[in-house]
Amino acid sequence: MELQILNSYLTPDSTGLFSTNQYSTIDSKPLWYNFIVRHLGEIDVDINILPYEDLNKNKPWILDVAVQGWTWYDFKGDIIAVFNDSIRDDLLNGSAYLLLNHEWESHTYKFLISLYEKLKDSSIDPKKIIYMCHGADLESLHNEVIKECNIPIDRRITTIFSPHLACVFHQTKTKLDFFKRNDITVVNKPKKYLFLNRQPHIHRIEMTSLLSHYDLLEQGYVSLGHPRDARIDLTALNKDPRIVDGFSKIKNNLPLLIDTTELKSDLSMYNSLSMDYYVNSYFSLVSATIASDTQDRSRAVTEKEFKTMLAQHPFLLLGRPYTLRHLKDMGFMTFDKWFDEAYDEEPDLLTRMTMLTMEVKRLVNIPNAKWEKMLSEMIPILRHNYNRVAKYSSERCYFTGDLKKLLYYVA
Repeated sequence: MELQILNSYLTPDSTGLFSTNQYSTIDSKPLWYNFIVRHLGEIDVDINILPYEDLNKNKPWILDVAVQGWTWYDFKGDIIAVFNDSIRDDLLNGSAYLLLNHEWESHTYKFLISLYEKLKDSSIDPKKIIYMCHGADLESLHNEVIKECNIPIDRRITTIFSPHLACVFHQTKTKLDFFKRNDITVVNKPKKYLFLNRQPHIHRIEMTSLLSHYDLLEQGYVSLGHPRDARIDLTALNKDPRIVDGFSKIKNNLPLLIDTTELKSDLSMYNSLSMDYYVNSYFSLVSATIASDTQDRSRAVTEKEFKTMLAQHPFLLLGRPYTLRHLKDMGFMTFDKWFDEAYDEEPDLLTRMTMLTMEVKRLVNIPNAKWEKMLSEMIPILRHNYNRVAKYSSERCYFTGDLKKLLYYVA
């Protein structure tokens, strides 16, 4: 038996709606491949990535294409019109299934709404669509969309939860070697914290402005891209007087840079920042891509959290409510013995950012000698989280995600 995957490098998409190579790992395989291949092998199922002419078209086969988030939402027309006549006919009348691969993103709710809207104008049967992403609440959000949009049973897609973005680091020893460090408890670090914001999303500008208002920027390594470069509408900034004041202090100094790459190189990979910044600070304030319902209702763990864990750096997390709870569900540990993590359960974004700011203020005022003692106490948790990423197992992904659903497409 086999699971047939079309070698999507042979199906270029000139519209930019899909990417055929952006989210592959080793040997041009989909990101999920290495986390399911052994388990399917145990039941005598091979995964074969084949050119079009070698597919057995009398049996199920999958076209895995990565969704281009930036162009997807503005696209008008039939989403399968971008493929050639043969593939389009196989999707409409044959045994082909279209896997929309969103493994690197978690804009789950927003994307599902858009997908169902586009399916109204598409000739493909929704049952031929598989949507894969690593949003932790994929199933519940899909159910919300089904209810809100009144989607009948025969018009529903299949969703697959694929929570293994850690394989970006897990796949090769080289990536893990980047995070080697000699001493977690180096004394008298020059800065107290690290706060990285290459993309200046609104919540990141607001959080930086709050830190600025309370004169906390100088005590950390803080970066922030220029809103102009990212076409950010600054009129959307919260009008809270503290944010207004803090932003007025930094707006003429943007972008805030802490390195020599001007926030432009190696956008989300393992070596986009020198390890020195982790070694020379006590903790990280990690800013997730999504922090409010206005951006999306989903929550997920991305390379930002994983890099901090691999650097063995304790962290606070600016994300959606209950993201720390999601981390714990994944088997990671947080720092509630030393940090006030009540912010994780606060639904209001401004209040949550204020709570985080106050906690940063408290932490930066802790003397270095006490920090060294705290870091020493944190070592078991730091090492646990490191190993949880570095040794991320296929079992964890296969049995806690929905990858088993791919068995339905075995020929």
